[in-house]
This record gives sequence, C-alpha cells and structure tokens, in this order.
Amino acid sequence: MNGELDPPYTGPPPMAAPPEDWRPSVHYQAPPPRDLPTQDHDAINVREDQARMVSYGLAIAGAVVIGLMMFVLCARWVLG
Repeated sequence: MNGELDPPYTGPPPMAAPPEDWRPSVHYQAPPPRDLPTQDHDAINVREDQARMVSYGLAIAGAVVIGLMMFVLCARWVLG
C-alpha cells in the first residue's frame, strides 16, 4: 500500500503427501450400528393426513379472522 505493486499471485504452494504413519493408532473398534425398528407406513400416512387437515383448518380459521377484521375496519372507515 506504499505505492509499490504487489507481486503476481503464483498459486498455492505444492503439496507433499503426508507420511504413512501420520494417523494415531486405533485402540477401540466401535460395534456395528444396531438395526432400526420397522416402521408402520400406513399409520404414518394416516397421521400425516391428520396433521395436514389440522394445518389446513388452522389456516382457514386464521384467514376468516383476518377477513372479519378487514371487514370491520373497512366498515368503520366507510361508515365512519
């Protein structure tokens, strides 16, 4: 920044492979993972459908409340 130009970028330095013994020795071997329990896909689909119905119901109720609020506010403004 003192008026001199920076030297051109020559790229990253060459990389040498790490030595063969760079990893620590392994003293503990973890057991294989256990089997997961089976899933009841039909029951899962039923619960997802129920959750979707609740979500839609809450969205519709919220839209009705907002619509009523807009109606009341606009009616007060018009009839004001």
